[in-house]
Amino acid sequence: DALGFSYFWPKIKQVIKENNIPVVLHNSFFDMLFIYSHFEKNLTRDMVEFKKHVHEQVFPFVYDTKAVAVEFKLERTSLSELWASLCKSDLIKTKVAFENIFEGDECFNFHNAGFDAYITGCAFLTMLHNLPAGVDKYANRIKLFGSGNFQCDLANPSMNHVVSESVYAVFPKVKF
Repeated sequence: DALGFSYFWPKIKQVIKENNIPVVLHNSFFDMLFIYSHFEKNLTRDMVEFKKHVHEQVFPFVYDTKAVAVEFKLERTSLSELWASLCKSDLIKTKVAFENIFEGDECFNFHNAGFDAYITGCAFLTMLHNLPAGVDKYANRIKLFGSGNFQCDLANPSMNHVVSESVYAVFPKVKF
């Protein structure tokens, strides 16, 4: 029998928490909702409860590259546009060289999970090396999808940067 991701999730989460490993994502609000609903528990309508559980029980340190990108005052911050801007921007004083770990043209497409994860890490490291104050002020702030400059602070459950208190999403249960 094949083992699904659900089998490994408790151990992955334990290693992340015990070692204070930061999790780096791009535009991560829906990713957080998906992880919560599929590997933790049913989604709640209570934003404070959601934020508290994610921060305390799932990921103690999260960096959302879309939230960090606000510092660079870029107009468009989809992952492909963010990466293109970081590669060309005059704001970038330190260029970070990354090894090409992919082979074949199909791997160089955005929305390929492996490629997106790699570019998200590259973008994070580029921004980290080019922000004088670092990225600490962006820890645990996730960008809310389609919300302009609104962010959600996972580390401060009572603090809402949300336009509306009613954030509700339902994902169908999928067997992994």
